[in-house]
Amino acid sequence: MSRPQYERTFTPPTPESRAVIEKWIRMLRSNRNTQTRGHLRDTEGFCCLGVACKAAGRRFDKSSGNYRCDGHEYDLPLKVREALGLTDDNHSDHAASPGVRVGPGLGGMVALSTLNDQQRLTFHQIAYLIEQDWLKGTPVRDSVEEFRNKWDQGKYKKKLPK
Repeated sequence: MSRPQYERTFTPPTPESRAVIEKWIRMLRSNRNTQTRGHLRDTEGFCCLGVACKAAGRRFDKSSGNYRCDGHEYDLPLKVREALGLTDDNHSDHAASPGVRVGPGLGGMVALSTLNDQQRLTFHQIAYLIEQDWLKGTPVRDSVEEFRNKWDQGKYKKKLPK
């Protein structure tokens, strides 16, 4: 019997996966990657999951016309999911599309690809949400829209690149 989403518990990352997650967060905050939408990588830049591929040490191949990481154009390859410590009940209902817990009552997961592509959050905002949920176990309890508005008003501490 599967648990309802709102009963999910925080599972701390292993030291190995924590190191990759921390590197990913630093890369999202670095201002060295141009943000794009719809693909892990394209000629314009990377989506937040594409930056995760880079953080995990994976390379992109363009031999098929579009950039692919280990054969994947849109979702996380197995090697990246393993490096991040993702399983089907750890930060996702489907590990290839990891998410973060947000919202009043933490009613469910929001896929990082959705935050990047449809909600159009910045890399800095996505890094903050990953850090709060995955590393600290204290997810943001505002809706995505409330989070964005409060971020713009300076109500969330914005970490600058080191």
